[in-house]
Amino acid sequence: MKSQVSPSDEELINLCCAESEAGWSEFVERFSSLIRHSIKRKLSRATCSSSGGDVDDIFQHVFTSIWSNKKLKSLRSIESLRAYLVIIAHGCTIDYLRRKGRPLEPYNERWQQPSKVIPANPRTETQGRQLQKAVEKFIDGLPLKEHPIMTLNLFYDLSHQQISSIMAIPINTVSTIIARTKNSLREELKQRGYYE
Repeated sequence: MKSQVSPSDEELINLCCAESEAGWSEFVERFSSLIRHSIKRKLSRATCSSSGGDVDDIFQHVFTSIWSNKKLKSLRSIESLRAYLVIIAHGCTIDYLRRKGRPLEPYNERWQQPSKVIPANPRTETQGRQLQKAVEKFIDGLPLKEHPIMTLNLFYDLSHQQISSIMAIPINTVSTIIARTKNSLREELKQRGYYE
């Protein structure tokens, strides 16, 4: 009996974009654990209690959103698929908590802690917002390979190991890209006066 070969991620995306039910079923099966893990991680960082029911509700919402809004058609690169799905899962989790009126860790908290990309002495909230916009603009301008890695690291606070698992690339590659890109970002921020 001939064994059936699973489609590659790229073939699977093409099947989903062509609205193949079999392709969609395979897509859900393949990425379920990644989506569930991403939802649980985001919920664990929120300042509220959550249940398995919350995870199930958000999980359904993630896949419904991807399917009904044809989000896979806007995927920039197959290499960024896993990062893209994590970002969608995190966004759906935030939306869910807001709809339920439950407290959530502030998105801007990362910019108010003395960490990797913070101004030396921000004098006003306006400077903080300007910094955030400068960082977002820098990240948006990155090449396709670096963009999802830096998005997951800076905006979703994922570790090098987590990004390596999500993107299915060696951790050394992730660490090199993050270090190199952060150096470039730091230099740009220095030129804009965010570092002394």
